[in-house]
This record gives sequence, C-alpha cells and structure tokens, in this order.
Amino acid sequence: MWRSRLLLPALAVAVVMAASPMVLCLDEPTRGLDHEAKSALVADLRRLADSGTSVLLASHDVELVAEVADRVVLLARGQVVEEDRKSTRLN
Repeated sequence: MWRSRLLLPALAVAVVMAASPMVLCLDEPTRGLDHEAKSALVADLRRLADSGTSVLLASHDVELVAEVADRVVLLARGQVVEEDRKSTRLN
C-alpha cells in the first residue's frame, strides 16, 4: 500500500512528460523518492529543458535546486528575497 502512494507522484509526472508540454510545473517532485529515482527524475528534467520545455520547480530540496536550476527565486513568507540566474547562496 505505501509503495503505491509513493509511486503515484512519479506516475503523474511521467504521464505529463509523455505529452511533451511547453511548460512543466512541479511542486516538491522529489518528496518520497530514493536516490535512484531522484537521479532519474533529474535526468528527465534536464532532457526536457534541453529540448525546449520550460520547467518550473518549487522545492525545499536545496541540493536538487542547486543541481538543476538555471534560475533561482528564493521565497520567504511569500515574498521574493533573492532572484538570480544561478544563486551563489545554493553553492
């Protein structure tokens, strides 16, 4: 039962990615993923971005953001505190 709950978000992302969207919005896409699944998702997101898809990612996973983001907007209490092409705060 618990495995099916963890697989549902991955399945939803896979279904959306199959449609070749121009923009893909993801909210906490790595929640519940193990390292292998997270690496696969990162590779898929890079492929999509390289093919021209805009990927909008909301995440508390600073490691993921530092690895994949071209542009970072840091929010605190709903307000923009920093915006940059590649935030030096994350490195």
